[in-house]
Amino acid sequence: MKIEQLSPNGFKLENVFDSELLAEISLRCDTFVPWQTRGSDTSKREVDQILDDELRVSLAKLFNPVTKTIGLGIELWRDYPGYTNPYHIDDPQLQNIIIVYLGSEELETGTGYIEETHFKIPYKKNTGIMLFNSDKIMHGMVGQVPGDIVRKSLYINWNNRG
Repeated sequence: MKIEQLSPNGFKLENVFDSELLAEISLRCDTFVPWQTRGSDTSKREVDQILDDELRVSLAKLFNPVTKTIGLGIELWRDYPGYTNPYHIDDPQLQNIIIVYLGSEELETGTGYIEETHFKIPYKKNTGIMLFNSDKIMHGMVGQVPGDIVRKSLYINWNNRG
C-alpha cells in the first residue's frame, strides 16, 4: 500500500489491497444483502457491516499498523445513481476514517476534505483516503453518483480514545 500525506491529517491511499483480497472484497460488495439502507428510494446507499469473519481479520491485520487498534467499524457501501453525501464533520465516536474505492469506473465523485486548503481524492479502483480527526475536519463526497453507475466502497472508522 502506498500512503501519500496531503495535509497534517489527510492521506491518499493507492494500491491498497493485493489482487486476491481486492477480488474478495469486491465480490462481497457486489453480492451482499443490505444490513441498512440510507437515503431515499431514488438516491440511496446500501450498507453491509463486516463483523466476525475471516475478511474482517484480514482487514484488521492490514490496517492495524496505521490504526493501532483492532476496534474497527468496517462497512461496504453501494451508492446508487443520484446519491450524494454532502460535506460534514463526523460524530466524535468515529474520529478517523478510511475509504477505499472498489468499482472499476474512474469518477470525479471521490471524497474531498478541507484542511488549510481543499483536497480531493478521485474515485479510482483500489485507491482511497485516510482522514484523521474526521470529527473536526469538513469532508464529504464530491458531486453525486452519475446515472449509470453504482459507486462501491469499503469504509473503516475507529477512534483513539480508550
